[in-house]
Amino acid sequence: MEREPEQLTKRSRPLMWAPSVLALAMMLMLLWLGGDYLFERAARTAIPALPELGRRTAAVREQVATADAQARQRPRSPETLGTLGMVYHANALHEQARTAYQLAIHADPDDFRWPYYLAVLEITGGENERALTFLTRAVELNPQYPHAWARLGEMYFRRGLLQEAREAFGKTLKLAPHHPHATLGVARLAGLDANWQEAVRLLENALRANPRFGPAHNYLAVAYEQLGRIEDMRRHEGRGVDAGFQMDDPLMDELYALSSTGSILVIQAKIVQNLGNYERAEKLLRRAAELAPEDKDVRLALGRFLSTPGFANRERLARAKEQLEAGLEIDPTYVNTRDAYASVLYQLGDISAAQAQWQQVLTEEPGHAMALMSLGQIYYQHYRDYEQARDYYRRGVNVPPDTPYSLGDPGLGYHRLAMAHWALGDTQEALDAFRLAVEKNSRLSEAYADQARLLVELGRTDEALAVYEQGLTRNPDDSEIRLALGQYLLQAKRFPEARAQLERAWALRPKSPNAALQTLVALAFVELQSREVDAAIKHLRTALRIDPNHVRAHHYLGNALSAKGRRAEAIQHYEAALRADPTFQPAREALARVRGE
Repeated sequence: MEREPEQLTKRSRPLMWAPSVLALAMMLMLLWLGGDYLFERAARTAIPALPELGRRTAAVREQVATADAQARQRPRSPETLGTLGMVYHANALHEQARTAYQLAIHADPDDFRWPYYLAVLEITGGENERALTFLTRAVELNPQYPHAWARLGEMYFRRGLLQEAREAFGKTLKLAPHHPHATLGVARLAGLDANWQEAVRLLENALRANPRFGPAHNYLAVAYEQLGRIEDMRRHEGRGVDAGFQMDDPLMDELYALSSTGSILVIQAKIVQNLGNYERAEKLLRRAAELAPEDKDVRLALGRFLSTPGFANRERLARAKEQLEAGLEIDPTYVNTRDAYASVLYQLGDISAAQAQWQQVLTEEPGHAMALMSLGQIYYQHYRDYEQARDYYRRGVNVPPDTPYSLGDPGLGYHRLAMAHWALGDTQEALDAFRLAVEKNSRLSEAYADQARLLVELGRTDEALAVYEQGLTRNPDDSEIRLALGQYLLQAKRFPEARAQLERAWALRPKSPNAALQTLVALAFVELQSREVDAAIKHLRTALRIDPNHVRAHHYLGNALSAKGRRAEAIQHYEAALRADPTFQPAREALARVRGE
């Protein structure tokens, strides 16, 4: 019993130290928490202050405030900081975007996106030295992203670091063999070495993959000029769409998908439309209209997009009409909107309403060349008032080129003026206008074809052939000029020559369904003349898939099937031709002949 107190003391001794250990642990915890708090506070303080956004839309103010709040809630998260930078960048708030990207890089030095976006931002601001530093870091972190290498190659090229540029472009092309900007870069390097044949080879290959890439056309014109191939030079001058250094870049798509600024979304939509991505362009424009419904330029951009020729149908035209009407409610005096609105009414077949709108455009702006040309078209095509049409066309082409509403394509204006002169019997004035048309626009297929047709009508066949040859020299890959020449040779019964041109036209894949249809039917006729019935049947069936009611296609197919002894099928096609046009006598006579009547 005497040892009990000692045992208790031994058991109690650790408990005597417990308060000191707990106190120390609590002190360390508080220090840690305090340090973390201070660190978070410092990180939060580094986030850029909200800028003055009074003139921005409510959507931009709300988006920026939300991204800022999320970043302040998690000030050490690279994702929230990077997203804040992207939101600022996408809305053209570059100073704040720069700071947010730098914070994201500090929070996660291994994520290549933030130096990449920062590099693009610095390129926009002309800070090329800084851009080069960040691009170099981006490709170190992710050497598999081709667009970063392409941009880096361009930066090296601008600085005269040609070997480095060559290596960067080479790495781009290993990752993306048809990258247009890298191919252009390598071609420019070849040009510096005076290796113009190699530049031509590279650029022609690039344009096969990206036919609308304007910078490649421009440099190809330079290369052909250096080689003394002037006609080839002219073939590429001003071709395609010059989107600058814009790329079909997924990371930039992600960036601008965040934008809440209508004007920026409109610019990006135009860029991706030029790159051939119509679906994404429409999404960007719809987002712009939702975010900035009171912006007349956004309404105009969406209306024009929905009514793009070759892309629009009646449903799209109806939606374009709604957008443009909304734009006119915002500003009834904005002649660009009214001109686009008149064009949509015209496409919808409401000719008198379109005419009234274009007349109102001229009331606001008498020198609006496109309104003048459009009114000329109404008088030419619908009223057959060729004198009035000629006067409108003449006024349109005489609008000075350095004024805001001059013609974008003077060649087209002179072509229309030529057609009005022709209709009035003023053949010399028509020929003069045709020559001006192809001088202003050497790629205007219809101007060559119509000029040649007029010369044939005048009995000047040698001059007509010279015009066709001129058109083909300047545009060897133009299917419509070859089609026109093929049709002329067909009428002249020069069947082997006609066939050569028509086969080439078909191989070039005519852009419009009507041109494709004419090519197939003409080619089938030549084949029937050569007794190549199976080839003719194949081409005529393809033609009828384009237009199931084409009279001559049914008639020629009936002839081909009759030649093969397939009497019942031939009768079906003759009858189909007569259903489409009961007055088409060749089909009626052929049907009677096959029936033995």
